[in-house]
Amino acid sequence: DEVKVPKENYIGDVTCLLRNFVTERLGIAIQANRFARVCLTESIEYAKRRKAFGKKLEDQPVVRQKIAEMAKRVETTHAFIESLAFRIVAQERRGDDWFDSILRIGAEAGLAKVAATDTFEFCAREAAMIHGGNSYVKGNRIESLYRHVLSLAIPGGSS
Repeated sequence: DEVKVPKENYIGDVTCLLRNFVTERLGIAIQANRFARVCLTESIEYAKRRKAFGKKLEDQPVVRQKIAEMAKRVETTHAFIESLAFRIVAQERRGDDWFDSILRIGAEAGLAKVAATDTFEFCAREAAMIHGGNSYVKGNRIESLYRHVLSLAIPGGSS
């Protein structure tokens, strides 16, 4: 209590914490969007194989709409994450300090994390709908991904 630490003994300042948050959020965004893409590709492959009501799932308008919406969200989020990565690299190539570049995109990194985890949650839910009862079978990739959604949505804050 009431301990005073001399400034020369400080390990870092608040920017260390902020840099960590930014890189953590970007990492989570990349993971979440990748998992969302897996949900999309698994759903496309399943819809090509599975038949219901006399035709393949891929020929059902509702399934096609779900897949199209999943693809739209995955590609939009991917483009946002790519634009942030481009900005970091461009600033570094100009000679700017990499850590300062990270700090400049703090708000966008939080938005990317929220967008990507929302996209992942949406795609996991839609993939579960497309896969039907198979999505509840232990060991099914969609079942595993759906359980994994909150493990990315909660860490890193911003949601």
